[in-house]
Amino acid sequence: LGWHLVESTITGMLVAILLAASVTLASPHRNALTRGSCDDDFGSSSAALPISDPTISWSFKHYLACAHRAVWMKFTNPSADFKFYVGIGVPPVPRFESLRTDAIIIGPGLPKLSQSDMALIPADVRDDPVWTSTMGAIFHRSPADQSTCNHLGTVMQGHSKVDGVGRCNFFERYGQTNSWRVLDADNNNIPIQGESYYVAVWLQARTSGKIGIAFGTWVENFWSKQNIITPTCTRDMTDFHEKYKDQTSDFPMEACTSSGTEISNSTGNVVKKCPLGEMCGRTRCAACSKNYNVSMGCG
Repeated sequence: LGWHLVESTITGMLVAILLAASVTLASPHRNALTRGSCDDDFGSSSAALPISDPTISWSFKHYLACAHRAVWMKFTNPSADFKFYVGIGVPPVPRFESLRTDAIIIGPGLPKLSQSDMALIPADVRDDPVWTSTMGAIFHRSPADQSTCNHLGTVMQGHSKVDGVGRCNFFERYGQTNSWRVLDADNNNIPIQGESYYVAVWLQARTSGKIGIAFGTWVENFWSKQNIITPTCTRDMTDFHEKYKDQTSDFPMEACTSSGTEISNSTGNVVKKCPLGEMCGRTRCAACSKNYNVSMGCG
């Protein structure tokens, strides 16, 4: 009986280790929000999404609707020379083919940007009050050529490949979704422990568009207690990757006006909710099911 107990315990430990390894290799991310964000959400450093624990992996989906030029996040650096990741994907649909994104990490102890780099940053980001004499930055820019995955870091290169239309694509097996990975910036060195750092992400062209943002580290943690924020966005972003229906009319890609006029929410969609213990089905919340599926993704 004793040997069987030991054998059972060892088998259970091995299964747990293998499951943990499979989660890490699949590179899912914990949802940073209860639903997709848009419009007036996280549009400046003062309204930045707080990252409660930057030592684990996170992601969220956002529709830049011209109300703001960028979407912002902030975190407190947990340790000296902390390595921070940020990556961005877009849904693989024809109207978003030209979308390219940039990202910047702003904080004390980071290098000063060159004038040429500063010129590439939108005025709304350059003029944000977060910039002080003590602030430096790390700037990342999507390459125009997205026909290979050479612009990805080591981790994402191992899980991405060029798809049938010649784009660097990541297939996220938990949600069964694809995304074109337009920017991937790993191992950003964040120098000073306890200081606040800010991350801003924007589209290179001044248009509206969908983006999925992944950030933090590659440590997967779906069980620790975290403060998950509900954004103000009421657009129905359940089918963010447009697997079930074309959403051009709901989420157009349009040139933004200089006045920052927001793309209207023409359908008046409100995120649908199911009774406690149930979940929305796969067809844009057309029905609720008793089954529960963990929601993970890489943006």
